[in-house]
Amino acid sequence: MEMLSTRTSEQLEDLRKETIALIDKIEADKEFKHTESSLCDWCDYWAYCPVKKHLLKVEALLVEEFLGDDGVRLVNEYVSAWNRRKEAEDEVEKLKEAIKAYAKKEEVEIITGSDHTVRVTLKEEFKFPLKDVPEREELNKIIKDAGLWDEVSELDKKSLEEAIKTGRWDKKLMEKIKEFITIEKSGRVNPPKALRGEEDEE
Repeated sequence: MEMLSTRTSEQLEDLRKETIALIDKIEADKEFKHTESSLCDWCDYWAYCPVKKHLLKVEALLVEEFLGDDGVRLVNEYVSAWNRRKEAEDEVEKLKEAIKAYAKKEEVEIITGSDHTVRVTLKEEFKFPLKDVPEREELNKIIKDAGLWDEVSELDKKSLEEAIKTGRWDKKLMEKIKEFITIEKSGRVNPPKALRGEEDEE
């Protein structure tokens, strides 16, 4: 399929100038700037591309050479260490949740281990009805009817908590609002601290 178009002499001159300016810009550029896209598979310049040239290098290696390449080895070691760290982080988070649950059950702030203690900071957290449930709509209406909707910015949790804690609203209104609230204790587990006389291992 052929397409034909016409250009005026002025348009052709403009195109010539744009082309020469682009050539000058390319020739003056000392850095090979890359942009990854689906077109990379059709590119003939992988050997010069910082994204693709290592892949091009190792694709041609035998298995023994591939595994002996410093880049391959370093990435494999890094991924292995990353996975171990992720597993350790997951275990730490599970232990934190268990420690917080223990602290709540036993009503303690400091828990003692063999040679360390852990402090658990507990605080009360307000739980409001979720959006799109009848209780939430009713709570919204109570606040709107009291003319205080703007203060909590469409039931912004932080604003409403602040209003409740400071007690700046009418007492009867507060009693109505509290019917919709449950209070839970959330916690933060601090880093372990060595017991007195014990030193952390290096």
